[in-house]
Amino acid sequence: MSKSIWATGIALGTLGLAGYFSVHNMSPLVTTTSTASTPSPAITQAIETLETKSSSVDVSALSSDTLTAEQKALLAHPKVQAYLKREQEKNTLKQYFEQPTGHNPESIYNLIEKIESEGRLLGFEALNLKLSWLEINTPDEGAFKAASQKLLDTYKQRAAQAAENYAPEKIAGYSEYKKMETEIINEVMAMDSFPNGHSQQSYLRERLLKARILAYGSE
Repeated sequence: MSKSIWATGIALGTLGLAGYFSVHNMSPLVTTTSTASTPSPAITQAIETLETKSSSVDVSALSSDTLTAEQKALLAHPKVQAYLKREQEKNTLKQYFEQPTGHNPESIYNLIEKIESEGRLLGFEALNLKLSWLEINTPDEGAFKAASQKLLDTYKQRAAQAAENYAPEKIAGYSEYKKMETEIINEVMAMDSFPNGHSQQSYLRERLLKARILAYGSE
């Protein structure tokens, strides 16, 4: 059994993690064991989610001498520089998974972890990239399986901890909202007519929305 098929199998089997990864459809991690292959849909999807709007930025054109003073000032703005850096990081990952040769493997792994820590990748997306990184950089199949299982166990433990820590009653405003919710539902269900042409359901939605805004302070 190839490393690709094994990794896909344990990812799909082990990562049925309630509420954390299971809501996402995981594509096969890689399409072939060739390290110079086209990135799989899972890898491509993970990288594309680094930005909500994928774009193609020609940094060399932006920094050319043809720019006006106003354009150069805009280019120097910290937010623009931060955006260009994110684009560069995304392109680095794309290039690596298209052709690993010429890249420092350790720096690529650190880049994946950096982007994940910044919240630009979901857990399952970072896991896809890390498993594929392992496949590229672990020629021995036994060592690859051991390292992959260790990584999967780590993410499974994180997911379990996140589920355990999820306690909505600790969220500010939650108790107040639940109390209002019960009162509003009882009130609306007892009404025979509703203002402003509302149906029972639309009026209930409107009242509950206002209650949420009141309890949590925003929509």
